[in-house]
Amino acid sequence: MRRVLTCALLLLAAAAPARAWGDRGHELVSEAAARGLPAGAPALLRENVARLTYLGPEPDRWRISALEAMSKGLAPDHFVDLEIAKGIDPARPPANRHEYARRLVAEGQDPEKVGFAPYRVVELCQRIEAAVVALETIDPAHPDAAARRRQAEENLIYAAGVLGHYVADLANPHHTTIHYNGWTGDNPEGFATDKGTHARFESDFVSRLGDRLVVPALPPAKDDLDYARAIWDLVLESNGLVRDLYRLDKRGAFTEGNEATPVGEEGRAFVAARMQRGAALLRDLWVTACAKGAARAATERLKWTIIRALEAHGVRLWVDVSPSRSVTLRGRVSDPALLARALEVARAVPGVERVTARVEVLY
Repeated sequence: MRRVLTCALLLLAAAAPARAWGDRGHELVSEAAARGLPAGAPALLRENVARLTYLGPEPDRWRISALEAMSKGLAPDHFVDLEIAKGIDPARPPANRHEYARRLVAEGQDPEKVGFAPYRVVELCQRIEAAVVALETIDPAHPDAAARRRQAEENLIYAAGVLGHYVADLANPHHTTIHYNGWTGDNPEGFATDKGTHARFESDFVSRLGDRLVVPALPPAKDDLDYARAIWDLVLESNGLVRDLYRLDKRGAFTEGNEATPVGEEGRAFVAARMQRGAALLRDLWVTACAKGAARAATERLKWTIIRALEAHGVRLWVDVSPSRSVTLRGRVSDPALLARALEVARAVPGVERVTARVEVLY
């Protein structure tokens, strides 16, 4: 029985796909980001370094070829080949992946081959915002409040941990270019064209470095990022380093046995710098998303306070609250007196700055 199990495990290992940065590389990026969180970041993240670190490689654990719908469907989320992203301006990217895909198709491109990684990052940042809102608006009087809070905390940690994978991917130049596994097309510098270049750099070399690979200290944290702008800036930066990466490879920086040589040290420094860049951005995206989520939660709580106050006075209307705490009432009422009452009630709620009405009066 043990021999059968051993054979099965060997077969699974042989079938496993190469993993970006390898598990160790992704864990290093996520751990550095988590340990670099400022004191003002949510304690839920600061106190769960080990869990966030474990989740760094998580999306690669889904890459099981036999699970085709998942493995093939999610594969384009790991990269964006900038050279063929025709019609896409990184300074003003489409707002969501569907609009992005339509624009690529209009330019004769296959979105699946171009990749969706920047959108996966933005989506997960917004998922963190939503998770913070859900966590901070749990009704403490609900009989299952404790269980709901535990689950909401799990959701937040999971979204933050998975985000780490895609940010780390895009810090690696290989994940932003058509030259992701050997140089393609015109090759004036004689770069490697074999299909081992990807693994040679981000998995094999990183693994052999062992404890010699340390992510440098992160710069001061930021909490006001534009998600799309920040991640597309990283894509542009990483893509601009593709030739530098291949030059290092050509000089033997990632060749086994060269780790302690001067060129191997250059390779180690290159890897450490890319990991530092990814870790710093990941930490800043976490901090920004949590801050935005907390602000959204505050407006959500104010919205429901207003709704309950209106209902207590016999008025049912839709309520919108802006980040500046301006309130808009929408819907229909049966007479002008009800509208006047609604405006009076809403203005009396603590925290409300201004109230306007887009209400149809039926009488």
